[in-house]
Amino acid sequence: MKRYHCILPLQVLTVATCFVLATQCFATDENPPDATLLLDSIRQGRTNDALNMLAGTVDLNRRFEADMTLLHFAAAKGNTAVMEVIIERRADVNVMAKNGFTPLHMAAMYGHPDAARLLIAAGAIVNAHEGNGTPLHWCAWKGQEGNFAWRFRPVKDAPEWKRQVAVAQLLLDNGADVNIKCKDGSTALDNAFHYDRGDLIELLRAHGGTYTSRTWIYMILIGLVVFFGIGRFLVGRR
Repeated sequence: MKRYHCILPLQVLTVATCFVLATQCFATDENPPDATLLLDSIRQGRTNDALNMLAGTVDLNRRFEADMTLLHFAAAKGNTAVMEVIIERRADVNVMAKNGFTPLHMAAMYGHPDAARLLIAAGAIVNAHEGNGTPLHWCAWKGQEGNFAWRFRPVKDAPEWKRQVAVAQLLLDNGADVNIKCKDGSTALDNAFHYDRGDLIELLRAHGGTYTSRTWIYMILIGLVVFFGIGRFLVGRR
Protein backbone atom coordinates (compact mmCIF):
# COMPACT_ATOMS: atom_id res chain seq x y z
CA MET A 1 0.00 0.00 0.00
CA LYS A 2 2.83 2.42 0.75
CA ARG A 3 4.15 1.90 -2.74
CA TYR A 4 0.81 2.98 -4.30
CA HIS A 5 0.58 5.99 -1.98
CA CYS A 6 3.88 7.20 -3.43
CA ILE A 7 3.02 6.58 -7.06
CA LEU A 8 -0.46 8.20 -7.02
CA PRO A 9 0.75 11.75 -6.23
CA LEU A 10 3.33 11.41 -9.02
CA GLN A 11 0.61 10.42 -11.47
CA VAL A 12 -1.57 13.36 -10.40
CA LEU A 13 1.40 15.72 -10.74
CA THR A 14 2.17 14.39 -14.23
CA VAL A 15 -1.41 14.83 -15.40
CA ALA A 16 -1.56 18.35 -13.96
CA THR A 17 1.71 19.31 -15.67
CA CYS A 18 0.46 18.04 -19.03
CA PHE A 19 -2.76 20.00 -18.60
CA VAL A 20 -0.90 23.25 -17.85
CA LEU A 21 1.43 22.78 -20.84
CA ALA A 22 -1.48 22.04 -23.15
CA THR A 23 -3.33 25.11 -21.89
CA GLN A 24 -0.30 27.28 -22.58
CA CYS A 25 0.09 25.88 -26.08
CA PHE A 26 -3.51 26.65 -26.99
CA ALA A 27 -3.29 30.08 -25.34
CA THR A 28 -0.55 31.31 -27.64
CA ASP A 29 -2.95 32.25 -30.41
CA GLU A 30 -1.64 35.51 -31.88
CA ASN A 31 -5.03 37.20 -32.10
CA PRO A 32 -7.51 35.81 -29.56
CA PRO A 33 -11.23 36.32 -30.28
CA ASP A 34 -11.62 39.37 -28.02
CA ALA A 35 -8.75 41.21 -29.73
CA THR A 36 -10.05 40.30 -33.17
CA LEU A 37 -13.56 41.50 -32.30
CA LEU A 38 -12.12 44.77 -31.00
CA LEU A 39 -10.14 45.23 -34.20
CA ASP A 40 -13.26 44.55 -36.29
CA SER A 41 -15.20 47.13 -34.28
CA ILE A 42 -12.54 49.76 -34.97
CA ARG A 43 -12.37 48.91 -38.67
CA GLN A 44 -16.14 49.00 -39.06
CA GLY A 45 -16.53 52.27 -37.16
CA ARG A 46 -18.52 50.73 -34.31
CA THR A 47 -17.14 53.15 -31.73
CA ASN A 48 -19.43 52.23 -28.82
CA ASP A 49 -18.62 48.53 -29.17
CA ALA A 50 -14.90 49.31 -29.33
CA LEU A 51 -15.06 51.53 -26.23
CA ASN A 52 -16.95 48.85 -24.30
CA MET A 53 -14.28 46.27 -25.16
CA LEU A 54 -11.51 48.70 -24.26
CA ALA A 55 -13.02 48.97 -20.79
CA GLY A 56 -11.79 45.43 -20.17
CA THR A 57 -8.29 44.00 -20.08
CA VAL A 58 -6.76 44.43 -23.53
CA ASP A 59 -3.18 44.21 -24.72
CA LEU A 60 -2.98 47.57 -26.49
CA ASN A 61 0.39 46.79 -28.05
CA ARG A 62 -0.76 43.52 -29.61
CA ARG A 63 0.37 43.19 -33.23
CA PHE A 64 -2.00 42.32 -36.05
CA GLU A 65 -1.32 42.01 -39.78
CA ALA A 66 1.75 43.92 -40.99
CA ASP A 67 2.66 44.30 -37.31
CA MET A 68 0.13 47.09 -36.86
CA THR A 69 -1.48 47.81 -33.50
CA LEU A 70 -4.98 48.92 -32.53
CA LEU A 71 -3.75 52.52 -32.52
CA HIS A 72 -2.66 52.21 -36.17
CA PHE A 73 -6.13 51.09 -37.21
CA ALA A 74 -7.91 53.70 -35.08
CA ALA A 75 -5.71 56.44 -36.60
CA ALA A 76 -6.44 55.17 -40.11
CA LYS A 77 -10.16 55.53 -39.37
CA GLY A 78 -9.69 58.89 -37.66
CA ASN A 79 -11.51 57.53 -34.60
CA THR A 80 -10.31 60.00 -31.96
CA ALA A 81 -12.66 58.66 -29.27
CA VAL A 82 -11.02 55.23 -29.43
CA MET A 83 -7.58 56.76 -29.84
CA GLU A 84 -7.97 58.85 -26.69
CA VAL A 85 -8.71 55.77 -24.60
CA ILE A 86 -5.80 53.83 -26.09
CA ILE A 87 -3.39 56.74 -25.54
CA GLU A 88 -4.63 57.35 -21.99
CA ARG A 89 -3.78 53.74 -21.22
CA ARG A 90 -0.14 54.39 -22.15
CA ALA A 91 0.01 52.72 -25.55
CA ASP A 92 3.14 53.50 -27.56
CA VAL A 93 2.21 56.32 -29.97
CA ASN A 94 5.44 55.83 -31.94
CA VAL A 95 5.15 52.09 -32.44
CA MET A 96 6.25 51.09 -35.94
CA ALA A 97 4.59 48.49 -38.13
CA LYS A 98 6.54 46.19 -40.44
CA ASN A 99 6.64 48.82 -43.19
CA GLY A 100 7.95 51.49 -40.82
CA PHE A 101 4.57 53.22 -40.47
CA THR A 102 3.56 54.76 -37.15
CA PRO A 103 -0.02 55.69 -36.21
CA LEU A 104 0.82 59.24 -37.38
CA HIS A 105 1.62 57.85 -40.84
CA MET A 106 -1.85 56.33 -40.94
CA ALA A 107 -3.54 59.58 -39.92
CA ALA A 108 -1.61 61.43 -42.64
CA MET A 109 -2.24 58.79 -45.28
CA TYR A 110 -6.00 58.78 -44.78
CA GLY A 111 -6.32 62.52 -44.14
CA HIS A 112 -7.38 62.81 -40.49
CA PRO A 113 -6.07 66.09 -39.03
CA ASP A 114 -7.81 65.65 -35.65
CA ALA A 115 -6.23 62.22 -35.23
CA ALA A 116 -2.84 63.62 -36.22
CA ARG A 117 -3.22 66.49 -33.76
CA LEU A 118 -4.06 64.08 -30.96
CA LEU A 119 -1.02 61.91 -31.71
CA ILE A 120 1.36 64.87 -31.89
CA ALA A 121 0.05 66.17 -28.57
CA ALA A 122 0.76 62.72 -27.10
CA GLY A 123 4.38 62.79 -28.30
CA ALA A 124 4.27 61.33 -31.81
CA ILE A 125 7.48 61.96 -33.77
CA VAL A 126 6.60 64.00 -36.87
CA ASN A 127 9.72 62.93 -38.80
CA ALA A 128 9.48 59.23 -37.94
CA HIS A 129 10.51 56.93 -40.78
CA GLU A 130 12.35 53.71 -41.49
CA GLY A 131 13.04 54.33 -45.16
CA ASN A 132 9.50 54.42 -46.52
CA GLY A 133 9.05 58.12 -45.87
CA THR A 134 7.77 60.36 -43.10
CA PRO A 135 4.10 61.13 -42.45
CA LEU A 136 4.60 64.24 -44.63
CA HIS A 137 5.60 62.03 -47.59
CA TRP A 138 2.36 60.09 -47.24
CA CYS A 139 0.10 63.13 -47.25
CA ALA A 140 0.30 62.85 -51.04
CA TRP A 141 -1.07 59.28 -51.14
CA LYS A 142 -4.16 58.80 -53.30
CA GLY A 143 -5.28 55.43 -52.06
CA GLN A 144 -4.82 51.92 -53.38
CA GLU A 145 -5.75 53.04 -56.90
CA GLY A 146 -3.67 56.20 -56.70
CA ASN A 147 -0.94 55.00 -59.07
CA PHE A 148 -3.22 55.12 -62.09
CA ALA A 149 -6.99 55.15 -61.79
CA TRP A 150 -7.12 58.05 -59.34
CA ARG A 151 -4.03 59.86 -60.58
CA PHE A 152 -5.96 62.57 -62.43
CA ARG A 153 -9.08 62.55 -60.30
CA PRO A 154 -10.11 66.18 -59.56
CA VAL A 155 -9.29 67.33 -56.03
CA LYS A 156 -12.87 68.59 -55.58
CA ASP A 157 -14.03 64.98 -55.94
CA ALA A 158 -11.74 63.78 -53.17
CA PRO A 159 -12.40 65.53 -49.84
CA GLU A 160 -9.89 63.22 -48.15
CA TRP A 161 -7.14 64.86 -50.22
CA LYS A 162 -8.06 68.27 -48.86
CA ARG A 163 -7.83 66.81 -45.38
CA GLN A 164 -4.38 65.44 -46.24
CA VAL A 165 -3.27 69.01 -47.01
CA ALA A 166 -4.58 70.04 -43.57
CA VAL A 167 -2.50 67.23 -42.01
CA ALA A 168 0.55 68.38 -43.99
CA GLN A 169 0.10 71.92 -42.68
CA LEU A 170 -0.19 70.56 -39.14
CA LEU A 171 2.98 68.50 -39.55
CA LEU A 172 4.92 71.48 -40.93
CA ASP A 173 3.69 73.67 -38.08
CA ASN A 174 5.06 71.09 -35.66
CA GLY A 175 8.55 70.86 -37.13
CA ALA A 176 8.27 68.35 -39.96
CA ASP A 177 11.36 68.37 -42.18
CA VAL A 178 10.05 69.24 -45.63
CA ASN A 179 13.14 67.95 -47.45
CA ILE A 180 13.90 64.71 -45.63
CA LYS A 181 14.38 61.83 -48.07
CA CYS A 182 13.06 58.29 -47.96
CA LYS A 183 15.09 55.26 -49.03
CA ASP A 184 14.52 55.84 -52.76
CA GLY A 185 15.86 59.38 -52.40
CA SER A 186 12.54 61.19 -52.89
CA THR A 187 11.25 64.13 -50.88
CA ALA A 188 7.66 64.91 -49.95
CA LEU A 189 7.55 67.31 -52.91
CA ASP A 190 8.66 64.50 -55.24
CA ASN A 191 5.78 62.40 -53.95
CA ALA A 192 3.32 65.24 -54.46
CA PHE A 193 4.54 65.61 -58.06
CA HIS A 194 4.33 61.85 -58.66
CA TYR A 195 0.69 61.81 -57.54
CA ASP A 196 -0.13 65.03 -59.41
CA ARG A 197 -1.03 66.82 -56.18
CA GLY A 198 -0.97 70.48 -57.17
CA ASP A 199 -2.72 71.41 -53.92
CA LEU A 200 0.06 69.87 -51.86
CA ILE A 201 2.89 71.05 -54.13
CA GLU A 202 1.94 74.67 -53.47
CA LEU A 203 2.06 74.17 -49.70
CA LEU A 204 5.36 72.27 -49.69
CA ARG A 205 7.10 74.78 -51.97
CA ALA A 206 5.91 77.62 -49.74
CA HIS A 207 7.75 75.89 -46.87
CA GLY A 208 10.99 75.44 -48.81
CA GLY A 209 10.30 72.04 -50.34
CA THR A 210 12.61 71.01 -53.17
CA TYR A 211 12.56 68.42 -55.93
CA THR A 212 15.38 65.93 -56.33
CA SER A 213 17.40 65.89 -59.56
CA ARG A 214 15.50 62.81 -60.71
CA THR A 215 12.20 64.68 -60.66
CA TRP A 216 13.73 67.65 -62.47
CA ILE A 217 15.00 65.33 -65.20
CA TYR A 218 11.57 63.75 -65.45
CA MET A 219 9.90 67.16 -65.81
CA ILE A 220 12.42 68.21 -68.47
CA LEU A 221 11.78 65.02 -70.44
CA ILE A 222 8.03 65.58 -70.25
CA GLY A 223 8.54 69.16 -71.42
CA LEU A 224 10.65 68.03 -74.38
CA VAL A 225 8.09 65.42 -75.39
CA VAL A 226 5.30 68.00 -75.25
CA PHE A 227 7.40 70.58 -77.11
CA PHE A 228 8.38 68.27 -79.96
CA GLY A 229 4.91 66.76 -80.07
CA ILE A 230 3.32 70.17 -80.55
CA GLY A 231 6.04 71.09 -83.06
CA ARG A 232 5.38 68.03 -85.18
CA PHE A 233 1.65 68.67 -85.02
CA LEU A 234 2.06 72.26 -86.23
CA VAL A 235 4.46 71.21 -89.00
CA GLY A 236 2.05 68.53 -90.13
CA ARG A 237 -0.76 71.08 -90.52
CA ARG A 238 1.21 73.26 -92.97
